[in-house]
Parts: sequence; structure tokens; C-alpha cells
Amino acid sequence: MLQISRLAGLEEWDRNVPPPGLTNPQTIFEPRLQKTLDVDGFRLPPVVPEMDESGHALVAVRFPTWLRCPQCDEIAPAQKWGKEPGRAFRHCAKCNAGQPGGRRVTVVPVRFVLACTAGHLDEFPWHWRVGHGKDCRKTGRWQAHAQGRKASLAGLILSCPTCRAHRPMEGIIGRDTFKGFPCKARRPWHSASKDPAGCGGVEGQPPPVVKAVQRGACNLYFPAIQSALDSAESDADRRRILKMLGDAALEEHAEWILMHRERAIDQKEAVRLA
Repeated sequence: MLQISRLAGLEEWDRNVPPPGLTNPQTIFEPRLQKTLDVDGFRLPPVVPEMDESGHALVAVRFPTWLRCPQCDEIAPAQKWGKEPGRAFRHCAKCNAGQPGGRRVTVVPVRFVLACTAGHLDEFPWHWRVGHGKDCRKTGRWQAHAQGRKASLAGLILSCPTCRAHRPMEGIIGRDTFKGFPCKARRPWHSASKDPAGCGGVEGQPPPVVKAVQRGACNLYFPAIQSALDSAESDADRRRILKMLGDAALEEHAEWILMHRERAIDQKEAVRLA
């Protein structure tokens, strides 16, 4: 069973685990890092301790929402598939029939999404790619199946069962395939999924480029990591850090002190015997 989700934006932390922002008790203050990043403080992820029964958790969103049945190769949005109350996965009702023991055929995310160099992310334009017939009802249920023995995209054929239009997926990764294709400035991980600033060019930089990428590609997500070392200049600073990190850190700190104390004693005894 494979369902892909993306962590929602930080505004969902405020919505689901109030109070918002730095008024929340799950905060960290590190002056050096705050100065570097020009911020007033930091929020810890609202992950609930194991013994807490409040039900708080990180919020995630489904992306991509287009899913494919691994058995019949049908492609459709999430709302078109079978579902069970309280369960995130979707299944293919058509392929469930005849499965032993009532087993469900779980659908999986499609392989491709659209990304632009301005940092936006969107669904792959399946309707645009297949090129429907003039009178097609565009039901949003097609097949993308392998043809022949080709393992490349040239052997992957996207077809519409309504108007019989079909087209190979070959060439969709090319840089110029979506040249001029309008970016919708979508950011699915935010509450407001569309970027209010739109997708315009930045002065002094080349205009944004839209291209298709595989949803799990390593060049799709680039984390920006910043770190700082808190030197704990006083006992009060050390107590503050240990309190912030919790009981597990206290135990680890105590073990560290004991280990170094025993090592110092061993070294002292070795010197005495010499």
C-alpha cells in the first residue's frame, strides 16, 4: 500500500495546535540563529509525546491527487476511487471484484507532476497531454499502459477510453515540452494552495520554466538547512537547554557526565600505577 502525502505549511500548526506562533509553549529561542535568519524565535513541530492523548499531530495533504490502479492501469483523481470512512487510502472498486478474501486493490500516486523554477508544484495536465477528441466528455478516467517491451516512456501510452485519443508519454521530461505552458502558481502544502504573488518573473532572473518531473525525483525538493551551536555560557543556559530538550536529554546528559567521570578516574589510576 503506497499513499504519498506532503507535510502542510506552518500555518496549519497554528490552526490545529493553538496558541499560534511564538505564543505557543512549543518554542525555541536561540539568539545567534535568530539574528542570522532575522526571526524572533522558532516553533517545534507539534508532535505529541507518546503519553499525551490530545490527538495533535502533523497535518499532511495528499499530493499528487491523481492516482493509478496498478492492476488495470486506469488513472483518475482521488475522488473518483473507492474509499472507506476514516481511511486515507483509495481502491479500485472494479478490480476489487473477485479478489480473494475481500482484498482491496489499492491505487497508487501517478508518476509525474509539474514543477516550475519559481517553486510551484501542480498536477500533471493529463487532459492536455492526451489531446481529447472534439466531442469528448473528458470523464477524467484514462489508461496509461505499457505497450510492447519498451521500458522507456516511449512504451507508455496514455489513452482516453471515451474518444480513443492516445499519445505516448515520450518527451514529457524535456525542458521545452511545456514551454509557454501557464503555471497556476499552486503550492498544495499551503492552506491557500495558490501563491497570492502569482508566478511572475523576478527582476534580474530568467522567467520561470515549467517542466514535468517524477514525483520522487531528488531534484524536486531542496531543503534549506541552517544550524547554530548554543555554547551554554552559564549554568542557567545549560538548564534552559536541557529543559527545552526534555527528560530524554537529561538522562543522556547524566550518562555523559558519568562516562567522562569514570574515564577520568581510570586515567588517574593509570598514572598512579605507572
